[in-house]
Amino acid sequence: MNKTTSNRLPKVLGRPGFQKTGRVKMSDTDIKEPSPLSSSGLGNIRTFLNSSKYKTRKPASSYLQSSFKNSKTQNRNFSLTSTAKYAFLALLVGLMGTIIQPIASQHISSGPLGKKVTIAKAWGDSSVNIWWPVDNARVTGVQPFKALVNGKNLGDYKMYWQVDKGQLNLMSDNYTDYPHKESSVDLTNWSWNGRGPYVLDFSAYDNNNQKFAEKFVSIYLDNVAAAPASNNDVKLTSQTFPAPNSDPAPVLVSAKIGKPLSGVKFYLDPNSNAKRQADAWRKSKPADALMMDKIASQPASVWLGGWNGDIKGDVNKLVTAAASKGAVPTMIVYNIPNRDCGGFSAGGAQTVDAYKAWIKNLAAGIGNRRALIVLEPDAVALTNCLSQAQLQDRYDMLKFAVATLKSLGSTWVYIDAGHANWLSPDEIAAKLKNAGVDYADGFALNTSNFTTTQDNLNYGKAVSSKIGGKHFIIDTSRNGNGSTPDSQWCNPLGRALGSKPTVSTGNPLADAFIWGKQPGESDGQCNGGPSAGVWWPEYALGLAQRANW
Repeated sequence: MNKTTSNRLPKVLGRPGFQKTGRVKMSDTDIKEPSPLSSSGLGNIRTFLNSSKYKTRKPASSYLQSSFKNSKTQNRNFSLTSTAKYAFLALLVGLMGTIIQPIASQHISSGPLGKKVTIAKAWGDSSVNIWWPVDNARVTGVQPFKALVNGKNLGDYKMYWQVDKGQLNLMSDNYTDYPHKESSVDLTNWSWNGRGPYVLDFSAYDNNNQKFAEKFVSIYLDNVAAAPASNNDVKLTSQTFPAPNSDPAPVLVSAKIGKPLSGVKFYLDPNSNAKRQADAWRKSKPADALMMDKIASQPASVWLGGWNGDIKGDVNKLVTAAASKGAVPTMIVYNIPNRDCGGFSAGGAQTVDAYKAWIKNLAAGIGNRRALIVLEPDAVALTNCLSQAQLQDRYDMLKFAVATLKSLGSTWVYIDAGHANWLSPDEIAAKLKNAGVDYADGFALNTSNFTTTQDNLNYGKAVSSKIGGKHFIIDTSRNGNGSTPDSQWCNPLGRALGSKPTVSTGNPLADAFIWGKQPGESDGQCNGGPSAGVWWPEYALGLAQRANW
C-alpha cells in the first residue's frame, strides 16, 4: 500500500508572502560585493594593470638597479619587495578566479525562515523536476504542487515553493507512485496579478540549509479578472516571462459532487449490430431474433479509438443523432498510448502529442452538447508495463483529457477504475487522484468485465470514501451471472446480460448503470472469439438467453 501524505497537508490560503507570518525577501544588506574569485576579479586586475596610474610607475628592473645604487632609499627598495610581489599575487588571484568560477560561484540569499544562507551552484548539481504545475499552465481551485530533485533521496533535502518572491512554504514527502515533494495549494484567493503570470520558485535545500537547486515556472489563473493597474506594481511583460501558449492547456476545475445524471435518457442506436442481427433472423430464427431484441432494445456505449478515421466527424454524427432524440450518448474513449500493456486490445495513439490532438478533435465533435464519457478503460489500473516516465505521461494525458472534455460545459466524465476484484480501494484511490479524478464527475467500474453489480457497489463505496465522496457508474452489460470462478475476463463462457441501463440505481453514490461494453462484441481472440471489438452473434445470443429478464 502506498504511503500518502497529501491529504494531511494544510491549505495555503490567500496570497503567500502577505500572511501574518511576514514576507521573506532579500534586503539591501544582503547584497554584497562580488567575490574576489568571481569572473570580475581578473577583469579588475587587468583594468588596474592597464591604467595610467600603474603604467607611470617605473618597471621593477629600474627599481632593482636603483636599490643597489642607494640601499638607504626606502621607496627604491619597495619596488622588488612590494610592487612586483603585489602584481604577481594579483595575477595569481585573477587566474584562480578564471579556474574556479565555472566550478562554483556564490551569492547570498534569504533561506527558510529568513536565515541568510549561501547558495552553491556547481556543475553536476541535481536539478529540480517539477511535475505540476507545468510552465504556462492555466489552473484554478486547489492544486497539488509536485516536485523532486533528480537523483536525490527525499530525506536528503527539503523543498520549498514560493510565489512572486513571497513566503517560503515547506513541501511534504509523498511516496505515491514515485517519491516526491508535494503541497496542496488553494489558489482561490490569488488575485493580486489578475490572471497572471504568477511566478513559482521551487527551491531545494540540503540539511544544512544550503540551497543547491531551484526552478521557476509561470502559471495563469482563469477564475479572476485582470488585475487593476497600479503605479507601484512591477510590470511583468512577455520579455520578462513567457506569455501563455496560443493553444494553452485546458483548465482543471474541481467538479461538483452530486447526482448529475438524474433524469437523463441514454441514446439508443437504431442501427446497432444487435438490431441488424435481430432483423436478419426475424424470419429464419424468430426465437433467436426475440432474444437478440433484448440487446437491441437497450442503449449501449460507442467505443472511440484509432479506428475512427475522422474522430471529430464521427463524434459529431453520434452526438447530433442523440440530441435529435433528446438523449445522451455514452462513449468509451479508448486511445491512450501503450494501451492494454500489449494485450489483446493493444494499440492507442503513438505519442503524447498525438493523443492530446486526438482528444481535442473528439471534444470539437461534441461541442457544447451533452455526452457521457468513460475515460480510458484499464489506463489507471493497468500500469505495470510502464516506466516511471511513461506513467507520469499517462497521468498527464488523463488530466488533459478530463480538463478538455469537462471544459465543454455539458459533458459528464468518469475515469475508468477497473473493478471490485482487481486493485484494493487504497491502491486505486491513489491512482485516481494522480489521474485527476478530483476534476472529473467520478469514476467508472466494471467496464467490459463480469463482476456482480453488488460487489462493485460495495467496492465503489469504499473507493469513494478515500477520494472525497466521488460518485461512480457501473457497467452491467454482461455481469448477470457474475464472473467465472477463475475470474476470466476474455469472452468467458456461460455469462449473461446484467441490469438494464438506468440512472435509477437505488444507491446515492451510483449515478448510473450503463452498458459500457456492447454485448456481443468480442474481447479478443480467446475462447473461440474473433479480434477485439468484432461482432460475435453467437456469444451475444448466449448472453441474452441466460439473462434473468
